[in-house]
Amino acid sequence: MPKVNGHDVARLLKMQEGLAAVPVVMITARRFDMSLKREINNDIDGFIEKPLDQAKIIQMIEEACGQLPLK
Repeated sequence: MPKVNGHDVARLLKMQEGLAAVPVVMITARRFDMSLKREINNDIDGFIEKPLDQAKIIQMIEEACGQLPLK
């Protein structure tokens, strides 16, 4: 993405009143310790590392949706 990275996008989304509660899950090629990832950006709710695993993606979406408040 030109001039903006994923961390910036997550931060901008969390600043929007209507989007603040929406979980942000990023796909990354980097391999980090999960606790380090949380320190890097608290606005990101989860990470999926490449190569992509379809079952992992579905699991992350289900977990993220389970965290949303019911209206």
